[in-house]
Amino acid sequence: MCRLCDEGKPQDHAGSQLGRRDFLKASTATAAAAAGMSLFAARPARADDGNEAPADSGRRGRRYVIRGGHVMSMDPRVGDFAQADVLVEGKKILAVGPNLRAGGAAEIDARGKIVMPGFIDT
Repeated sequence: MCRLCDEGKPQDHAGSQLGRRDFLKASTATAAAAAGMSLFAARPARADDGNEAPADSGRRGRRYVIRGGHVMSMDPRVGDFAQADVLVEGKKILAVGPNLRAGGAAEIDARGKIVMPGFIDT
């Protein structure tokens, strides 16, 4: 028990000791709170990982193709694709579909990313 009890001076331990179950509950709650605190930590906001569009991507006549992304179209006639390409010239979307032929257009790798052509109208 404790040193005082061993010396013949019994103590009431009911309110002073934390039981195993209470200890486990408290330590689990503390660990969950500590893990959750990182959700509110300040950090820079970034949506991309460095694969940026070419600097002159909106220039008239500039052609580029966004390759291999998960395409979610805003046009029900086009539909959605698990993996497809988006061909753009200037600010106009020319084609959406799998394995598009781009004929010398600059390529942007969108594998593992969501591409939403027509989501923002500029």
